[in-house]
Amino acid sequence: MQQFDSFAQMQRDAALRVMEMQKRARIAVENSDPPPVFIETPEEEDPDNIPGGTELTPSPPKNTILPGLELSEEDSERALVIMILLLLMREQADERLLFALLYILM
Repeated sequence: MQQFDSFAQMQRDAALRVMEMQKRARIAVENSDPPPVFIETPEEEDPDNIPGGTELTPSPPKNTILPGLELSEEDSERALVIMILLLLMREQADERLLFALLYILM
């Protein structure tokens, strides 16, 4: 029966702590600064509307793995695997992992 009493006491203590934390949160919200108001830009100043009627076309994605080299997507992926392989070799990684990467390169 004593366990039940101690459990009930713990529940009451937890409920009191919850009420105290809610009270603190209410006070903190009431005393805080209001959230910032964001200003919407008018349609005339829309950066997508370029005067003169010229449209900008997005450039194709560039090779970010090895800048300066013109690689196809497949070559770029192979270069990435090779760089990972070299990095793992330098870090003395597990040989099975290295062989798996070599298999991928075939």
